[in-house]
Amino acid sequence: MFSYIAGEFRKILLHFFLQMKIIKLHIVLFLFFSPALLRAQNLVFNPSFEKLSINCCSIPLGQNPFNYLNNWTNSTSLTGSDLSHRCLVCTYPYYYLPDFAIYGVQNPRTGNGFTSQYVIDYQNSPDYCDYIQGEIISPLNANEIYYLSFWVSLGEESNYTYSNYSVYLSNIELHENAYLLNYFTPQIKTGVYITERVGWQNFKILFTAQGGEKYFSFGTFLPYDQLDTFRIGCADYDSLHPNPCYDVCYIYLDDVAIYPADAPVYAADAGGDQLLCKGESATLGSQWRSQYLYWWYDAQGNLIDTTAQITVSPDSTTFYVLQQKDFKFDETSDTVIVYVSDCESPLYIPNIFSPNSDGNNDIFCVRGEGISEIKTFVIYNRWGEEVFSCRTSTPLSAASNECGWDGTYRGEPVPQAVYTYYVEAVLLNGETVVKRGNVTLVR
Repeated sequence: MFSYIAGEFRKILLHFFLQMKIIKLHIVLFLFFSPALLRAQNLVFNPSFEKLSINCCSIPLGQNPFNYLNNWTNSTSLTGSDLSHRCLVCTYPYYYLPDFAIYGVQNPRTGNGFTSQYVIDYQNSPDYCDYIQGEIISPLNANEIYYLSFWVSLGEESNYTYSNYSVYLSNIELHENAYLLNYFTPQIKTGVYITERVGWQNFKILFTAQGGEKYFSFGTFLPYDQLDTFRIGCADYDSLHPNPCYDVCYIYLDDVAIYPADAPVYAADAGGDQLLCKGESATLGSQWRSQYLYWWYDAQGNLIDTTAQITVSPDSTTFYVLQQKDFKFDETSDTVIVYVSDCESPLYIPNIFSPNSDGNNDIFCVRGEGISEIKTFVIYNRWGEEVFSCRTSTPLSAASNECGWDGTYRGEPVPQAVYTYYVEAVLLNGETVVKRGNVTLVR
């Protein structure tokens, strides 16, 4: 009867612990969803090129899909940037990414789409560039310091790369009538060769706003004879790519962000490790944040959700991984362990062990899912003499043998007999559990 009451009391404490976490979570959510805290940190509209003004299936054949991107335009009417998007299979039969990216093979870094452009085109025109023009949510503040972050990749069929990829900020939307906008002076210059072909290369550049900037254009703002170019060459291609190399520098662009230099950033937070009784559930994660993206994976690597928080009820102890992209598309991850325990008996202590150096059951120690630390572990012989003790103010892990008895006393093996133990352990929920019992040592 006493063990039953103790077990029920442990359940009550555990439920109280979980309910307190839920109450705290509700308070945090209430504070977070206040309007003052929902201000966008990334000031770029449609930053990963996901949203189109019409359904992909409605794009007329022969029309450039880039022209249907929300909040993105070409800075000049004489050239045209490109869009690669998974939804285009609806317009072009057999279309798919990564194989049908223009001038190579590439997957979107985030979501389903990315844009691309000629920044050098030796084969068609001596001075030619596409200009990808984005829109800022609200005009930039004068003398405020901002970051511009973006990800690029070099088209695999490009023969050339260069270090002059630049960005021009303007207060008005550009509608130029020229092949090369070399009469503008870009405020942001990369100064680094673009060499990544398989993955994505990040640029993160500080700049001070003049005030009122509302648009920005990616491209080349120097005549070709002033460019810092490098003939990088390209790889051989299969039958899908019969022309392996072109005398161009063709750039893919994704995940664009403009944000205040002092904008707060939050890493992925899957929450603290949890202890559940069998059959119970727990909520993992932290509060949702505007412009953050979430992916939850189980222990087998399967994607299980894309929300800030998930509710789980595993049958056994397991772990979950949260991967997150913040408002500037930087990635962080966090892992949380969910311990599942038989709450009737949170400690497992064997009643027999054999310290005969055969590698099996040689150490007598405390086990149990959900144990945070072992505070006290003492063993007595039948005369009440203490033959082993483990007392410390430093937390000792139940997962190791640092608080286990090897069957010796003062360096000598003790005889085969029945011994008495006393254990004081702390569970993950803060509850302290005390247990007494006997163990038989056999040799």
